[in-house]
Amino acid sequence: MRKGLTVIEILVALVLAGAVLALAYLKYHSWEKRVSVENDTRRIYSLVELQRTKSFTEKIPAKIVVSGTQVTVEEQTSSGTYAVVKVIHLKSPFSGTIEIDEKGLPNNTSIIYLGDLSVDAKYSCIKSDGVRVRMGKTVLSSGKRVCE
Repeated sequence: MRKGLTVIEILVALVLAGAVLALAYLKYHSWEKRVSVENDTRRIYSLVELQRTKSFTEKIPAKIVVSGTQVTVEEQTSSGTYAVVKVIHLKSPFSGTIEIDEKGLPNNTSIIYLGDLSVDAKYSCIKSDGVRVRMGKTVLSSGKRVCE
């Protein structure tokens, strides 16, 4: 009767453990990317809604400009120019501008996710239709990214 494990048995166990860890890492990495895109989309949406309320209550036109991983909130000054009042940084790249008038109404535009669409995030864009703002999903339509 032998005691202990052979070198072959230990190597097989290590190879199996390594394979399981590799699969777990890939799943975690894709989950982390998806959650990051969804969180950034929610941050932009919250910023747009907060600025809509401020524009309505204080009668100040504004715009939210997203370029890459930077979001800037700009408010119109008394001279008619726009001044940056807030800047936030995201983990995921987006692009677009939503302008908000003094009544708190947004123009008819979108802010679109520019990263890898295989991430399959539930929310990856912000769309305004002139009255309301909602979160949607970035998809390819005729070779162009659109918010649905």
